[in-house]
Amino acid sequence: MKQLILSYFDASCPSRDSLHYYPALDSTNRKAKELALQGAPHGSLVIAGSQSQGRGRLGREFCSPEGNLYFSVILRPECDPTELMHLTCWAAVAACNAVEAVIGIRPRVKWINDLVHEGKKLGGILTELVFENGIAKYAIVGVGINCLHIPQPVADMATSLSAMTGKAVSPAPVSAALAKAMMDLDYRTMPEAYKQDCLTIGQRVKRMDTGDTGTALDVTDQGALVVDMDDGSRQTIASGEVSVRGLYGYI
Repeated sequence: MKQLILSYFDASCPSRDSLHYYPALDSTNRKAKELALQGAPHGSLVIAGSQSQGRGRLGREFCSPEGNLYFSVILRPECDPTELMHLTCWAAVAACNAVEAVIGIRPRVKWINDLVHEGKKLGGILTELVFENGIAKYAIVGVGINCLHIPQPVADMATSLSAMTGKAVSPAPVSAALAKAMMDLDYRTMPEAYKQDCLTIGQRVKRMDTGDTGTALDVTDQGALVVDMDDGSRQTIASGEVSVRGLYGYI
């Protein structure tokens, strides 16, 4: 499988020479953190055929059957933490670019980290940062995309690349396209691209931490969601969870 994945890589992609493939892992992010601690360079990739302990935001587990994409990249930005507040948004735009490059259909993003197509979840992103003396030592960006299969526990609210196209889509070309998209994405144009991809803007939303409701107005360049609340206040939400009313089961 590793050779199949590499066959889709552009020879100029720096991640091509630092690809770690495993038929099965507990978590690609966990393995990537191990490799980062061992000195793995910027752009190193961890890809798995399946995961037994896949994780999303807030520690949620998700089903990781064979045939889908489970991908983590090690980044060594060496910058102040405030410069990485938009990292999840950056990864979301790269994932949208990769999907569009492979199947010709561009998904949307539910703030902040879900890939969505026609109201159903296609994939998700988990970013993890490690700091040392106030500087980002490394970052791990994990991306999961349903390629061949829709996880059965959430089949009524999920989709896959194969379902979107009506034909089998292997995770191999998606892996290569995602690695390229991450290395090519221009930070200067990313915030505007994220706003264009983000379907949460203009939607009724609910803060899951407080229960407050309002209308999403904008996303800042740092990735925070600006919401006009029903009580007349305007909130900039950088953490906590917001759900889009009516989207794959959320109220």
